[in-house]
Amino acid sequence: MSATALFDLRRENLSKLIDHWIASKRFETGKAMCEYFEIEPTYIAQLLNTKKQIGEKAARELEQKLALKKGSLDQKDLDVSEGQTVTVACYGMKTIESELFQLQRKAFDLGSISILNLNNTHYLIEMSSTIYQPIIPAASLVICEQAAELKDQDRSCVYLSNGYQLFLTFMHQDDKYVAFQSLDGKRKIQLNQDDIKKIDRIVAIVSP
Repeated sequence: MSATALFDLRRENLSKLIDHWIASKRFETGKAMCEYFEIEPTYIAQLLNTKKQIGEKAARELEQKLALKKGSLDQKDLDVSEGQTVTVACYGMKTIESELFQLQRKAFDLGSISILNLNNTHYLIEMSSTIYQPIIPAASLVICEQAAELKDQDRSCVYLSNGYQLFLTFMHQDDKYVAFQSLDGKRKIQLNQDDIKKIDRIVAIVSP
Protein backbone atom coordinates (compact mmCIF):
# COMPACT_ATOMS: atom_id res chain seq x y z
CA MET A 1 0.00 0.00 0.00
CA SER A 2 1.34 3.42 -0.93
CA ALA A 3 2.00 5.99 1.77
CA THR A 4 -0.83 8.19 0.45
CA ALA A 5 -3.29 5.28 0.51
CA LEU A 6 -2.25 4.43 4.07
CA PHE A 7 -2.77 8.03 5.20
CA ASP A 8 -6.25 7.99 3.64
CA LEU A 9 -7.07 4.64 5.26
CA ARG A 10 -6.14 5.93 8.70
CA ARG A 11 -8.29 9.02 8.15
CA GLU A 12 -11.25 6.91 6.98
CA ASN A 13 -10.93 4.54 9.95
CA LEU A 14 -10.73 7.43 12.40
CA SER A 15 -13.84 9.00 10.89
CA LYS A 16 -15.68 5.66 10.88
CA LEU A 17 -14.79 5.04 14.53
CA ILE A 18 -15.92 8.48 15.70
CA ASP A 19 -19.17 8.22 13.72
CA HIS A 20 -19.86 4.83 15.30
CA TRP A 21 -19.19 6.08 18.83
CA ILE A 22 -21.58 8.99 18.34
CA ALA A 23 -24.26 6.86 16.64
CA SER A 24 -24.08 4.28 19.44
CA LYS A 25 -24.42 7.08 22.04
CA ARG A 26 -21.06 6.36 23.62
CA PHE A 27 -20.45 10.07 23.12
CA GLU A 28 -23.02 12.76 22.33
CA THR A 29 -20.64 14.78 20.16
CA GLY A 30 -17.14 14.74 18.74
CA LYS A 31 -16.24 17.46 21.23
CA ALA A 32 -17.38 15.25 24.12
CA MET A 33 -15.18 12.46 22.78
CA CYS A 34 -12.17 14.78 22.60
CA GLU A 35 -12.75 15.99 26.16
CA TYR A 36 -13.00 12.41 27.41
CA PHE A 37 -9.77 11.30 25.71
CA GLU A 38 -8.05 14.64 26.41
CA ILE A 39 -7.38 15.38 22.75
CA GLU A 40 -7.59 18.84 21.18
CA PRO A 41 -10.74 19.03 18.99
CA THR A 42 -8.85 21.18 16.50
CA TYR A 43 -6.31 18.39 16.02
CA ILE A 44 -9.01 15.82 15.23
CA ALA A 45 -10.71 18.31 12.91
CA GLN A 46 -7.44 18.81 11.03
CA LEU A 47 -6.96 15.07 10.63
CA LEU A 48 -10.50 14.55 9.34
CA ASN A 49 -11.08 17.65 7.23
CA THR A 50 -7.71 18.35 5.65
CA LYS A 51 -5.07 16.34 3.86
CA LYS A 52 -2.86 16.43 6.96
CA GLN A 53 -0.87 13.21 6.90
CA ILE A 54 -1.39 10.69 9.69
CA GLY A 55 2.10 9.24 9.82
CA GLU A 56 3.29 6.16 11.68
CA LYS A 57 4.15 7.97 14.91
CA ALA A 58 0.95 10.06 14.90
CA ALA A 59 -1.20 6.98 14.22
CA ARG A 60 0.31 4.98 17.07
CA GLU A 61 0.01 7.92 19.49
CA LEU A 62 -3.61 8.45 18.44
CA GLU A 63 -4.40 4.76 18.99
CA GLN A 64 -2.90 4.96 22.46
CA LYS A 65 -4.90 8.07 23.35
CA LEU A 66 -8.12 6.47 22.06
CA ALA A 67 -7.33 3.23 23.95
CA LEU A 68 -7.25 1.20 20.73
CA LYS A 69 -5.06 -1.77 19.92
CA LYS A 70 -1.82 -0.89 18.18
CA GLY A 71 -2.31 -0.93 14.41
CA SER A 72 -6.09 -0.54 14.52
CA LEU A 73 -6.10 2.51 12.27
CA ASP A 74 -4.14 0.59 9.62
CA GLN A 75 -6.73 -2.19 9.23
CA LYS A 76 -8.41 -2.34 5.83
CA ASP A 77 -11.61 -3.72 7.35
CA LEU A 78 -11.70 -2.11 10.77
CA ASP A 79 -14.34 -3.60 13.04
CA VAL A 80 -15.68 -0.47 14.71
CA SER A 81 -17.05 -2.59 17.56
CA GLU A 82 -13.39 -3.04 18.57
CA GLY A 83 -13.55 0.50 19.86
CA GLN A 84 -16.23 -0.65 22.29
CA THR A 85 -14.17 -3.46 23.81
CA VAL A 86 -12.41 -0.76 25.80
CA THR A 87 -15.10 1.30 27.45
CA VAL A 88 -12.91 3.28 29.82
CA ALA A 89 -9.74 5.31 29.61
CA CYS A 90 -6.63 3.70 31.07
CA TYR A 91 -3.61 5.38 32.62
CA GLY A 92 -0.24 4.48 33.96
CA MET A 93 1.44 6.66 36.54
CA LYS A 94 4.81 8.37 36.82
CA THR A 95 5.93 9.06 40.38
CA ILE A 96 7.05 12.67 40.82
CA GLU A 97 7.92 12.82 44.53
CA SER A 98 6.58 11.38 47.77
CA GLU A 99 2.87 10.63 47.05
CA LEU A 100 2.67 12.94 44.04
CA PHE A 101 2.30 11.38 40.58
CA GLN A 102 1.37 12.19 36.99
CA LEU A 103 -1.02 10.15 34.86
CA GLN A 104 0.05 8.89 31.45
CA ARG A 105 -2.35 7.41 28.90
CA LYS A 106 -1.79 3.72 28.14
CA ALA A 107 -3.56 0.74 26.60
CA PHE A 108 -4.86 -2.02 28.84
CA ASP A 109 -6.76 -5.29 28.39
CA LEU A 110 -10.01 -4.95 30.33
CA GLY A 111 -11.13 -8.53 29.89
CA SER A 112 -10.29 -9.57 33.44
CA ILE A 113 -12.39 -6.83 35.02
CA SER A 114 -15.30 -6.61 32.59
CA ILE A 115 -17.62 -8.00 35.29
CA LEU A 116 -17.42 -4.63 37.04
CA ASN A 117 -19.80 -3.13 34.46
CA LEU A 118 -17.70 -0.04 33.76
CA ASN A 119 -18.88 2.79 31.54
CA ASN A 120 -17.37 5.92 30.04
CA THR A 121 -17.63 7.88 33.29
CA HIS A 122 -15.00 5.52 34.73
CA TYR A 123 -11.29 5.26 34.09
CA LEU A 124 -8.48 3.05 35.33
CA ILE A 125 -5.14 3.86 36.90
CA GLU A 126 -2.57 1.06 36.96
CA MET A 127 -0.64 1.35 40.22
CA SER A 128 2.98 0.94 39.18
CA SER A 129 4.48 2.31 42.41
CA THR A 130 4.62 1.39 46.09
CA ILE A 131 3.99 4.97 47.28
CA TYR A 132 0.49 4.17 48.59
CA GLN A 133 1.15 0.75 50.11
CA PRO A 134 -0.40 -0.97 51.97
CA ILE A 135 -3.66 0.88 51.20
CA ILE A 136 -3.16 0.52 47.44
CA PRO A 137 -0.70 -2.29 46.66
CA ALA A 138 1.60 -2.02 43.67
CA ALA A 139 0.12 -3.55 40.47
CA SER A 140 -3.44 -2.82 41.66
CA LEU A 141 -5.98 -1.16 39.40
CA VAL A 142 -7.65 1.94 40.79
CA ILE A 143 -11.07 2.59 39.27
CA CYS A 144 -12.17 6.23 39.37
CA GLU A 145 -15.46 7.88 38.45
CA GLN A 146 -15.58 11.30 36.86
CA ALA A 147 -17.85 14.04 38.20
CA ALA A 148 -19.19 11.81 40.98
CA GLU A 149 -20.70 13.40 44.07
CA LEU A 150 -18.19 13.22 46.90
CA LYS A 151 -19.10 12.25 50.43
CA ASP A 152 -17.16 12.36 53.68
CA GLN A 153 -14.48 9.63 53.77
CA ASP A 154 -14.59 8.98 50.01
CA ARG A 155 -11.21 8.03 48.63
CA SER A 156 -10.43 10.25 45.68
CA CYS A 157 -8.00 11.14 42.93
CA VAL A 158 -7.19 14.83 43.27
CA TYR A 159 -6.09 16.67 40.13
CA LEU A 160 -3.92 19.64 41.04
CA SER A 161 -3.68 22.79 38.95
CA ASN A 162 0.02 22.09 38.32
CA GLY A 163 -0.84 18.97 36.30
CA TYR A 164 -0.06 16.39 39.00
CA GLN A 165 -2.32 14.05 40.98
CA LEU A 166 -2.69 12.70 44.52
CA PHE A 167 -4.78 9.98 46.12
CA LEU A 168 -6.45 11.40 49.24
CA THR A 169 -9.51 10.82 51.41
CA PHE A 170 -12.06 13.59 50.94
CA MET A 171 -13.46 15.16 54.11
CA HIS A 172 -15.40 18.33 53.31
CA GLN A 173 -15.14 21.57 51.36
CA ASP A 174 -16.29 25.19 51.31
CA ASP A 175 -15.91 28.05 48.84
CA LYS A 176 -12.20 28.50 49.58
CA TYR A 177 -10.79 25.21 50.81
CA VAL A 178 -11.05 21.45 50.49
CA ALA A 179 -10.14 19.30 53.49
CA PHE A 180 -8.59 15.86 53.03
CA GLN A 181 -6.66 13.33 55.00
CA SER A 182 -4.02 10.90 53.80
CA LEU A 183 -5.29 7.45 52.83
CA ASP A 184 -3.82 5.97 56.01
CA GLY A 185 -5.63 8.62 58.10
CA LYS A 186 -2.43 9.88 59.72
CA ARG A 187 -2.30 13.36 58.17
CA LYS A 188 -4.85 16.11 57.63
CA ILE A 189 -4.42 18.15 54.45
CA GLN A 190 -6.12 21.38 53.40
CA LEU A 191 -5.88 22.67 49.83
CA ASN A 192 -7.09 25.90 48.28
CA GLN A 193 -9.89 25.49 45.75
CA ASP A 194 -7.71 27.40 43.26
CA ASP A 195 -5.01 24.73 43.56
CA ILE A 196 -7.42 21.97 42.52
CA LYS A 197 -8.51 21.28 38.95
CA LYS A 198 -10.99 18.51 39.81
CA ILE A 199 -11.60 15.63 42.21
CA ASP A 200 -12.74 12.19 41.03
CA ARG A 201 -14.06 9.51 43.36
CA ILE A 202 -12.29 6.15 43.68
CA VAL A 203 -15.02 3.53 43.32
CA ALA A 204 -12.90 0.38 43.56
CA ILE A 205 -9.38 -0.94 44.01
CA VAL A 206 -8.74 -4.23 42.22
CA SER A 207 -5.84 -6.08 43.84
CA PRO A 208 -3.32 -7.88 41.62
